[in-house]
Amino acid sequence: MVELKEREERLRFLLSKIDSEIEKFKKISGLVDGKRQALSTEITKKGLSEVPLEIRPHSGEEQGLTEEITKHLLELNKMKNYLSSKLELVIKEEELLEELKKKHGDNVELLKTPAGEFEIVYTDSETDDAYNKLKASRKLVSDLKVSMKDIIKENE
Repeated sequence: MVELKEREERLRFLLSKIDSEIEKFKKISGLVDGKRQALSTEITKKGLSEVPLEIRPHSGEEQGLTEEITKHLLELNKMKNYLSSKLELVIKEEELLEELKKKHGDNVELLKTPAGEFEIVYTDSETDDAYNKLKASRKLVSDLKVSMKDIIKENE
């Protein structure tokens, strides 16, 4: 359960970072659009027809700043959607484990698989007893197979 809480906290932290970046770049996008609009207004005030207007950074980038900001916002939103879905899954896992613990106590635990998924493990005295009986029976079967081979060899 602790591991799930830690994952939830990390995901929430990452989501908050992404949200702040999204807000920051929405504001920047608004500023850039405002500059474009101001330039367009100046052009039309001079009696000229509107012309394509592109704002570029001083670094000489080929692509306009508006397009770059839009791409960046899309990438941030994709990351937010992905992390949100992972957070939702972690919350469901927490709720499931909590519910199972209420019904079955400490007999239930959640184990993380190497693939990053999880599995529920249930163990109690009855399952331990069943496993011990299974081991004993396997040993018996192994011994019976040896005896069967001996009997078959004697009859040949």
